[in-house]
Amino acid sequence: MRPLVLVLALAACGTDSDNTVLGDSGDTAVETDTDTDTDTDADTDSDTDADADADSDADTDSDTDTDTNALTDFTAGGGAAVSTSTGSASLTSCTMNYTRFTPAGGASGPLVVLSHGFSRGQAQMAGWAEHLASWGVEVVTPGLCHAGAFNADHAQNAADLVELVTELGASEVIYVGHSAGGLASYVAAGSDSRTVAMMGLDPVDNNLAASATVTDPHVALHGVPQQCNTQNNMAGLFDVELRVKDADHCDFESPSDFLCSLGCPSGGNTSAEAIAGVITQQLTAYVLWQAGLEPDGASYWTPGSAGYQALIASGGASAM
Repeated sequence: MRPLVLVLALAACGTDSDNTVLGDSGDTAVETDTDTDTDTDADTDSDTDADADADSDADTDSDTDTDTNALTDFTAGGGAAVSTSTGSASLTSCTMNYTRFTPAGGASGPLVVLSHGFSRGQAQMAGWAEHLASWGVEVVTPGLCHAGAFNADHAQNAADLVELVTELGASEVIYVGHSAGGLASYVAAGSDSRTVAMMGLDPVDNNLAASATVTDPHVALHGVPQQCNTQNNMAGLFDVELRVKDADHCDFESPSDFLCSLGCPSGGNTSAEAIAGVITQQLTAYVLWQAGLEPDGASYWTPGSAGYQALIASGGASAM
């Protein structure tokens, strides 16, 4: 049984044999007399200056706290009820199944296409999709046709994603993908004129990314370097990149399962809840910012801004 378990583990973690897987100090008296008023004035000036300095410090602290505390909490649900529906699209290379996540009252902004990793499926993206849709965007999770152990073709997956967007009638799209789905999303974004933005969730290259040129905004969240993400081999290709503290490859699925954890060991001692909070915050902030729905999202992805600096200071993620 041991060889079979190993094969299942490697398939779950997103790799295959070809690695597919940001004063005044007071007035000084010059008289030599002992005029009590002069001392009183000096004391008063000094006290006034000290109070002013204290007030200034308090105001600065208050302003800093306000800047951070006033930011939108993207880890919370957006409030919209979400309905799901399934469909299939007859593409050139295959018939692709997909699931739509639609917010009640209708969607705003670009369509979000959220792709799973190698040997994984739509189910592993459902949590992220529902969360994003609750904020008002429509999300589609495709079942990639060429992401299995015996049928791995990432370039074709990218072409299929572009064709799927056409079939769905979307005029604008944000591509997001995990692992090899991140690679397919990256290549699709580089070839699709409807692309608004792209995001990788611990994306993994297979000597294909260099063939693509992505000119629209594109960012990535990475986990700790490990076999399942091929030692972060897709790092360095994005506008802004963050490494989530102690995150393993499976942490970028929602929900993940035991098959993934068999092949991809935990990255450290940080709780799964804390890691999920960082990923949820950064994913949601970026998508809603680029969709034009939540300007606050920019703060979490702009080095020097309150949200970004707070994330780095907390140790939840580090700049790459």
